[in-house]
Amino acid sequence: MKSISLKIATILCAITMIACNNSNDNALTEGRPAPVPLDSLLVPKSQAMVNIAYFDSICSKKLSEIPIKAYTIRSQELLVAMGLDSSLLNKVIYNNVRVYIAYQPNGEKEGTPGYKLYLVPVVGANLDAYPPIGGKDVMLDKNGKGIKPELLGNYADGDQYVLDLNTPCPNTCAINGDLLTKKKL
Repeated sequence: MKSISLKIATILCAITMIACNNSNDNALTEGRPAPVPLDSLLVPKSQAMVNIAYFDSICSKKLSEIPIKAYTIRSQELLVAMGLDSSLLNKVIYNNVRVYIAYQPNGEKEGTPGYKLYLVPVVGANLDAYPPIGGKDVMLDKNGKGIKPELLGNYADGDQYVLDLNTPCPNTCAINGDLLTKKKL
């Protein structure tokens, strides 16, 4: 009789723990947007290359200096910007990412041209070295998983992707606009 009661108590305890964990998960995600489908975040590498080259050609014509093509960013900076503790660095796969600046002359969705930012993971970068070492871009597969640079030859160009950060300001400028406030020099 005791073993049956113990089994029932164990089962009830497990059910209670599962129910509590599920309600806590809901509380943590309440008010947060649902994840965006991965296929809407990925853009074929070939399309990104065309748009990056277009931006470069525009800048080369308009500016006397070599234009900035991309920014290499530490993962720690991203963690801090997202409000996460930088102690999570030991969990990241890539210590750096690179954001490429691009311009799409013909709109793919609304039929209008627009600026683009393309994001890729980076391996082998060292921003603290002098001179800094840029490292190698890591392309993504259709599942958003990184492809090691030495294995890119195993993937057709159509099977290599980058992340498309495609909602630029002024459409999504900050409400407070502190960084865009014009100051007299």
